[in-house]
Amino acid sequence: MTAIIPELKLLYVSIPKCACTSLKNCMFYLENNFDYKTFKNNGKNFDIHKLYPSMYFDNLINKLEKQYKINEFTKICLIRDPIKRFISAYTNRVNHHKELSPKRIQECDLDPDMANPNFIKFVRHYHLYRNVKSIKHHTDSMYKFIGEDPNFYDKIFNLNNINQISEFLKNKFDIDYTIPKLQTGGGGADSIDINAIKEKRPNIYSKLEQFTSKDYDLFSNYLS
Repeated sequence: MTAIIPELKLLYVSIPKCACTSLKNCMFYLENNFDYKTFKNNGKNFDIHKLYPSMYFDNLINKLEKQYKINEFTKICLIRDPIKRFISAYTNRVNHHKELSPKRIQECDLDPDMANPNFIKFVRHYHLYRNVKSIKHHTDSMYKFIGEDPNFYDKIFNLNNINQISEFLKNKFDIDYTIPKLQTGGGGADSIDINAIKEKRPNIYSKLEQFTSKDYDLFSNYLS
């Protein structure tokens, strides 16, 4: 499940492509007092996401409430600008991890011409690319992972103030920890000029707005 640390009464609810690899490593450190390192079990790599998998909010809460009184926990999450998050998912999962390679496209029974799309093509045919499980997971709306009520959380951080998490840990728990910057492959959101797309490809930008509109409606007050 998303990280819950009973000793600290701390619950961190993760969102894919919102620094969750970095923050899950942080949570592991808080639980174990040493840094996480990927290991093998029965020949398979066991990464941090298998320890702390991101899951849909309703499923998460139903699971947690069977074991904990979560109203007693300090609850935190981290969000980011929804369109930049979508771009980051593309650059990392498509460009870097090659999750829309010809082989993967074939495995998902999609048209071979759909393989390795540029960003414009990815947006235009996003409804088809969501058939690839990893693409769907990393581009599903933020609210699906953290719920629709910001008041559930004691603190909502955003990517622009991620360093405040270190301050939070120090002030609340007297723990010194610097958040690492992990899962950076692909160039990140700034590698695609979203302003140029907005100006020159308004139809594509409009699709991005449609994909992310509910996240902006729910969390715009926490993005600055």
